[in-house]
Amino acid sequence: LMDILIPIMIVLFGIIGFMVSYLIIRNRLNELAIMRSIGSGKLNVFISFFIEQLILFSVGLLPVIIFGLIFPEYFGYYKVSLYYYIISYLAGTSLALLVLGRTKLLDILFSKE
Repeated sequence: LMDILIPIMIVLFGIIGFMVSYLIIRNRLNELAIMRSIGSGKLNVFISFFIEQLILFSVGLLPVIIFGLIFPEYFGYYKVSLYYYIISYLAGTSLALLVLGRTKLLDILFSKE
């Protein structure tokens, strides 16, 4: 049963990581538009938002790393899913920033939610 559940859980971790990062960036659409309206380039906005998400993710990952150091025998069980979650989270952040970076500035500023 575990041979079936583990791959399913790893895929779900990846999907959750991707969606969480995408929705976090999507909620900050107005800030992205304001940065672009005051003259920041698309690359500058991408890098600043990506580094901010990387710092927040690292702070959230700190308890997991501490747990892995305290109980190294359990770290082997979730190491693969943790790496997959990290990759999925950062890929979701990058994709969200790339998609939102392509939208027109006036469409963002005048959109109603």
